[in-house]
Amino acid sequence: MPSLSDIPVEVLLDNFLPTLEVKDLLSLGSASKAFHEIVTDDTFWKLKCDRDFNFNGKKTARTTGWKFIYKGLSKPKCYVWG
Repeated sequence: MPSLSDIPVEVLLDNFLPTLEVKDLLSLGSASKAFHEIVTDDTFWKLKCDRDFNFNGKKTARTTGWKFIYKGLSKPKCYVWG
């Protein structure tokens, strides 16, 4: 019987994983080592930032920490000084 892990990674990244909520992605990451590597990969979160928030990072020097950026974009905060 085929399982989710039998699907090619490219198909998962392009078609299946973008449809999942973040909490479901994190749960999937705890299901196996292979899925953990996928959902903790910085490239995956950079792609998710681009797809969900149209934030591709071309105007930033950031090269790592895309999961952190995604978290900030999904729950923005505004600080006022002065």
